Amino acid sequence: LTHEIINSITPVTSLTSTISGFFHKGNEILTAREVTDEKIIQTLTGLGFIEERGKNLIDFVTKFRSLTKLPTPKFEELNLEKLFADIVILKKEELLLNGIELIYNNESKNVNLFCDRSLIEHVMINLINNASDAIVSKNDGAAKMIELKGFSDENNRPKIEIIDNGIGIDDNILDNIFIPFFTTKENGSGIGLSLSRQIMKLHGGTISAFSKPGMGTVFSLNF
Repeated sequence: LTHEIINSITPVTSLTSTISGFFHKGNEILTAREVTDEKIIQTLTGLGFIEERGKNLIDFVTKFRSLTKLPTPKFEELNLEKLFADIVILKKEELLLNGIELIYNNESKNVNLFCDRSLIEHVMINLINNASDAIVSKNDGAAKMIELKGFSDENNRPKIEIIDNGIGIDDNILDNIFIPFFTTKENGSGIGLSLSRQIMKLHGGTISAFSKPGMGTVFSLNF
């Protein structure tokens, strides 16, 4: 947080001083007639930069706050098949535009989960969106598919897996994907997976990833 603020404020402070210098000669303030068109253009350009950095800093702080001030979960019992079916309805048509099929397994109908539905849906939709990006990036002509799996693990605890056959994640990147603001996407925010991890912590669970570059990725939600 300190790093990002300093990176935004330092150039803004320097630029503000430069712009102020356009309108001074020594300790005297220039008259309107003494200010050239070039200086006016440079001032407007500088103010535009200051505005952009200010907006970016506000956006950054807003995203940071979203990581640290999640709502208190409202727990309810939820059947995984029902959850999966609703998410498929929500995302199916959007994914089909990229030729991606979204499916879920029948075993999920036997598993119930005690969770905040809204928060868990948020996690799953984020993971599905990431999976879609990975599949589109691969673009190898193979069948495109995302599978939602729900089952009870060896300890009889609910578990959800989001499986894709996309481009995969390199080992040197995999260790960093849950770090806040880490991203490999050109327009990524780097908070989606961090936020997902925070949500899983609120549920007393964990999120993990297994990936083979060129083969695909499995994200596991363990409750």
